[in-house]
Formats: sequence, C-alpha cells, structure tokens
Amino acid sequence: MALKVKDAASSAAKFVARAQAAGGDYTKGVAQAGDAWQKNATAAKDSFAAGVNAAITRGAFEKGIAKAGGSRYADRASTVGA
Repeated sequence: MALKVKDAASSAAKFVARAQAAGGDYTKGVAQAGDAWQKNATAAKDSFAAGVNAAITRGAFEKGIAKAGGSRYADRASTVGA
C-alpha cells in the first residue's frame, strides 16, 4: 500500500507557520523559567563537582586531546572556525 503524503510546498508552508508560532512560545517559556533554572542548577552543584572531578581523575581532557590530535584541531579551526 502506497503512503499518501502532502506535497513539498504544503509541508514547507506548514513548517514555516509552526516555527514562527513556536518562537513566541519558546520566548514565553524561557522568560518564566529563570527561577526554576537557578534553583535546580544550584541544587546540582555537588553533582557537577563530582562529574568534573571524575573526569579529572580518569584524565578525560588529556585523552580527548590525544585522540583528536593536532591535525584535527588545525583542520577544524581552519574550516569550521573560519
């Protein structure tokens, strides 16, 4: 059985309309979330510290640098960064 889909122009128009409406909803939601974000982020300070210390203990930073290598840094900095 063939799947019936809308034409590309209709889908594109719907996407644009929904995206424009979502922007206002996002802004309203973010404007009302500051206090909850602050409370929850502050409550997570011990978990944050534990995660950072665990990464330090296992040498994650150095291992990540070694895995990527200098050539990846130069390539990404000159292509993506630029």
